[in-house]
Amino acid sequence: MIHLSDKGYSSKQISQYFNDSNIKTPKGLEYYPTLVWTTLSKYRKRQHRFTTDKLVQLKETLVVVPYRPNP
Repeated sequence: MIHLSDKGYSSKQISQYFNDSNIKTPKGLEYYPTLVWTTLSKYRKRQHRFTTDKLVQLKETLVVVPYRPNP
């Protein structure tokens, strides 16, 4: 689906392509343009989340270790 979209296919064209090729949804139904658009939108948002780095929480602590020379 993403490859067809990257080639410039619209959601309507992708759904027609899948239905003409007898490719069903995971639930066994036919594709329709809104489903294709939603699927692509969720996929792109997921890819953006995984490629965007952000610092959620940073906690620093100071640890002091006594110096003990070797005898």
